[in-house]
Amino acid sequence: MSLAILKRIIKKKIDKRKEDKRRSSPLLKNLPLGLSSNSIIEFNELDFVLLEDVKYQIPKNNNLIKAIGKFNFAGTPVHRFYFDESTFIEVFGSTELEIRYFTEFDMVYPSETDWVDWLDEDKGILGDLFFSLPDHTEYIRMFNSDIKYRIEPFIFNEYLYVDEYDIAPTQVEHISNMYYGRTEDAEGETSDERLIISAVEDIEGACIAIYTGTLIAPQSITII
Repeated sequence: MSLAILKRIIKKKIDKRKEDKRRSSPLLKNLPLGLSSNSIIEFNELDFVLLEDVKYQIPKNNNLIKAIGKFNFAGTPVHRFYFDESTFIEVFGSTELEIRYFTEFDMVYPSETDWVDWLDEDKGILGDLFFSLPDHTEYIRMFNSDIKYRIEPFIFNEYLYVDEYDIAPTQVEHISNMYYGRTEDAEGETSDERLIISAVEDIEGACIAIYTGTLIAPQSITII
């Protein structure tokens, strides 16, 4: 997602809280982990203190949720809880939940020619079996990894809410999206790192958003 649209969402949230007229009942109900737009999330620092060579920003504490995203990915419900313009946790699933923490790695604004390199049906970067960062850190596609060639990326619309009472969520079109995972770190140890590549289009235009992150165990977070 572009920084511009998320900044507008956060500003909208602040302005909305100043209004007297609010819905009496929430539109977003039964959010996973008991989270809400007023929740603060803290991480167990001991889970990260010894980590080296990770490609995401180590999470900080006292993270207030500033916006909520909701969408379906390959038939699975997904919620995103945004701390700011570049950091969020993603809760994947409805019963057996998988929690993922992501930070922005890069925003790419391709030229018309470069868009072909990213999205070409046969040789496009987005959807290929492997993806490498500029430092040659390699990730493998998390879906259909037994298929050794490019697959068609997923398309979905994310709806962004300032809080549970938001009657006019903002729609962000993810026109091409794929999840990748890092199977081992530089020392050859098993890694839980994850990566998202998403071609995003909103009223500000289109870009390639790259997020790096990791799986988070439920016992590693505290919700206040």
